Amino acid sequence: MSFFDTLDQRIQILFEQHNTVYEAHRNTPSLPWCLTESTPYPASYYRLDTYGSHPLKRLVNRVAGGILAPIRDGYIQSVISTVKSRYFLPLIAMGHGISDRELTLFLERLENHLFTHWIYYRRWHFAELFSFINTLCLEACTFFKLPNDPYQIIKQEHNNRYLGIYTQIREDHLESLSFQALLYLVLRANWLDCYLEQTRINQFIDSFSVEINDVLDQASWIDEFMLNHPYIDYSELLTCFKENSKHILYELDNHGEILFDLLFIEQWLKQGHHVCISTKQQPILNDVTYDDLKSLLQNPELNHLNDYLKTKQLTFIGNGSNDVIALRYQMSTEYIQAYTRADYVILKGQGNFESYPLLDQGIFKSLPIHYKTPHFYLLGIKSDLTRRSVALIHPKILVDSVLALSNQRIN
Repeated sequence: MSFFDTLDQRIQILFEQHNTVYEAHRNTPSLPWCLTESTPYPASYYRLDTYGSHPLKRLVNRVAGGILAPIRDGYIQSVISTVKSRYFLPLIAMGHGISDRELTLFLERLENHLFTHWIYYRRWHFAELFSFINTLCLEACTFFKLPNDPYQIIKQEHNNRYLGIYTQIREDHLESLSFQALLYLVLRANWLDCYLEQTRINQFIDSFSVEINDVLDQASWIDEFMLNHPYIDYSELLTCFKENSKHILYELDNHGEILFDLLFIEQWLKQGHHVCISTKQQPILNDVTYDDLKSLLQNPELNHLNDYLKTKQLTFIGNGSNDVIALRYQMSTEYIQAYTRADYVILKGQGNFESYPLLDQGIFKSLPIHYKTPHFYLLGIKSDLTRRSVALIHPKILVDSVLALSNQRIN
């Protein structure tokens, strides 16, 4: 019996498993380890049935989105198009063998399932839908005989490209590089993201090389850019950095980018802070996993971090997730303990921004969500979904902006 003979049944089983998890969280939504109050925790900023650019659109979606064909079909087509263009076509471009016929069959079965069960899916947050889709795509990748980590080559290429630059910065510039200059590089490196189209990644890599050289030459514009930027809460982050020894939970995002994170983290270690690095548990796109970080730290270029690791001033954990947007109600015990211990949490990337919403978005108003630990979100705005989420706080923000946001702004 082939994969496609049992695919409809398998999709249904996975849907029921995910819906059971969703219902359990909906019945007991509070997360006492991170929330200050017994308030509902949304898995991301938007639910499918309250999404829309205007309150009237959100109201129509909520009231009739499950039965109005244009709304329902638009969502479903968008999901199918995204799965194809962002998940499978990049794998095909990398040389992984997926036939057009098999991919078409898979997407048709998924589309039919979403159509049949849309009344349930539209209650989920985007993070929950993405988690279900990812689980299903992983099973499809197994059938297509793809490796467990299909982005491994790309991840290695990104690390190799920036490992030499990492060494150069440490040896020649780290002592003279200002905190704001290093923060700028950390923010810009977030564009090393395989969720983007390859042409956009290539264009960024070319332009980023120029920016790095400019920053290393101590460009005069850096200080003014960081201090006066409307979307960078620089003074709050600097105040945290200058405090006496604190525990920092630092959640990573992508490969290549990680080398700039490690430069940044080293500065926090030198300042006397304890840093716990959090990674994904299993592979997803070019995100850093626990095993990836463990392997990367074996490089001779990173030997200087060994003393911090031996004294446990620097530690690293897996957060229990292999989703683009981690479901915070499914975190590992190690992660929950690290969050509880932390004085500050630094979160890299769009997925981590979405996973700890600062506002619970309703139809007509948003309610603030209060976390026990101060958060700093460091990211580039690369998708319209995240732009809309950030626009709840910064209404005029555009795609391709940088963001360094303190949740103290909301609290």
